[in-house]
Amino acid sequence: MTSPTLTTTRTADKEQPRSPSPADDAASTRSVSVPPERGPSGSPHVSRAVSAEPNPPIAKLASAKPASAVADPVKEQSTEEEPDDTKATEEEEEVDETGGDHIDMETFEQILELDEDEERSFSRGMVWEYFDQAQATFGQMDEAYKKDDTAELSRLGHFLKGSSAALGLAKLQASCEKIQHYGQLQDHDSPSKGLLAKSEALEKIRPLLSSVKVEYIVAEKWLKNWYAKNSTEDT
Repeated sequence: MTSPTLTTTRTADKEQPRSPSPADDAASTRSVSVPPERGPSGSPHVSRAVSAEPNPPIAKLASAKPASAVADPVKEQSTEEEPDDTKATEEEEEVDETGGDHIDMETFEQILELDEDEERSFSRGMVWEYFDQAQATFGQMDEAYKKDDTAELSRLGHFLKGSSAALGLAKLQASCEKIQHYGQLQDHDSPSKGLLAKSEALEKIRPLLSSVKVEYIVAEKWLKNWYAKNSTEDT
């Protein structure tokens, strides 16, 4: 309810005050004093009512936030961050024929020497078996991380480190070795610092679980391309 104000009604040459009535309080608009406007003849016009507020529907539309801008209290609740492998394909990098720092070509060529046919069936079998093992191990690592099972993470890191090293997947091997050490609560970068707290070790392992998946995708792509170009069997 608006507070009563003294309004004036303009006549031709003078103003006479009048007291506000109850109807003025209930009205959606209130009379506002407007300076007299003079026409061509110089005579003042009669006062006119001015809306106290802009057109409500337009004002509401202008000030309203879009639905997407309204905060969702559920989404804003803090949740425990889990390893994110959704960025793997976005961060995937191209590796040239030499394998870059992802592939140890000397080790890989030693595997190729075991092939006895142009289809390279022996080395190909090893590589494709590795693909299945690695993908299964990543799933097991994620489960172990959710359970804060550092011992299992260490075991899985050691396992995947060995199979990666056998094929010459150098970068993936190095990341798995870090997971192995952190899972043992050892500081991989500063072994002399003593044992890590379990929470600290898990915090160091978390980004590695995403890194190994990125490195695996790069290595898998490179290996499949190599066999497509250098063997007679279709991939």
